[in-house]
Amino acid sequence: MEVVSRELKSMSPADALIPFKGIENENLLPEVQEIASVYRRNCELLSTLSWAPMQFVSMGQQIARAEIAANFMLYGAENFNGVSLDISKEEDREKISEHSALTFELLTKKKQWPYPPNYGGVYSKYVKAVTPKHVSDDLHTIKLSQVLLAWSAFETMVGDLWIEAVNICPSPLAKLTGKKGRILSMVSGSSKSDEGENKSTNTTSQKSTKEVSLNLIEQITKGEFDLSKKMGDLLFAGNRVGFSSLQAVREAYSMAFPETCRSLKSKTIDEILASNVLDSLATVRNLVAHKSGVVDQEYWEKQRVAKYAPKLNIGDRINLDDPTTYELIIPSIELGVKLLKEVSSWVNLRQDSLKPGFTSS
Repeated sequence: MEVVSRELKSMSPADALIPFKGIENENLLPEVQEIASVYRRNCELLSTLSWAPMQFVSMGQQIARAEIAANFMLYGAENFNGVSLDISKEEDREKISEHSALTFELLTKKKQWPYPPNYGGVYSKYVKAVTPKHVSDDLHTIKLSQVLLAWSAFETMVGDLWIEAVNICPSPLAKLTGKKGRILSMVSGSSKSDEGENKSTNTTSQKSTKEVSLNLIEQITKGEFDLSKKMGDLLFAGNRVGFSSLQAVREAYSMAFPETCRSLKSKTIDEILASNVLDSLATVRNLVAHKSGVVDQEYWEKQRVAKYAPKLNIGDRINLDDPTTYELIIPSIELGVKLLKEVSSWVNLRQDSLKPGFTSS
């Protein structure tokens, strides 16, 4: 089941914050609300980064218009493009200095414009046609940076969320009794070979459930040795779970959240984390971070699962346009917000179910 279903091609950078609309009014646990706030701020950085190129273009246009206005004021309407000046002549050097000072005063609004500042319109539609290749490469680097930041924000959020959920609700979450591969088995297009995606982070099967260091407990509890609200921290610090890859995230949630616990079910949590949207973001992120964007065998094989990742051949270099970038990033933010709400709801209901006289509806 695909959780996100939107017309992705029509998205804009501002959509990065739409999933957070009204989240402050949600009945989130205080600990989850704090995580949501951090996640939102990180996504604001994504949005700001999206607008940066056009902000630079706008600033350049404003400077150009101020220079034209200064020409108009100094040399008259017939010479708005400027006059021929000889820098070797002192008189002309003074004119250049006067022109520069007047341009600055117009930009800082210390001088009144001879006509409306926006006269002549905005020429953004011509920018792409005249943009040098090195500038295009710089703009592409911004898109790649957005992908890296989007995954980092999501990875941090799901890790913090899991730890807090287990801290709040150690029974049953800290028991890690769920089937480790449950969510991975739900991923559309996945196969058994995908289970080896990140063997180095899959330490759960190699660790004894009795291996707990007293030094680690002392560190986590700050010398109090009270683990009643620290089991999530303990399991993470003890390498029982990890969040450095999408597979590790899916395994951690599969083990902690049982398919059924009284009237509670993990179905929606599972569906969110099984989304191919996350495979697409993670696959592109890994290619950029580990292979500098040059397609290798691993990326080529994962394209069947990563539905929204660009379809490329081995040796190709990834080139992200705006629609593809937003298609990778914005749906992942939607899923992140849904996961925050769903985990908070699950833990809330679990706590309620332990109260005397609770009856499920």
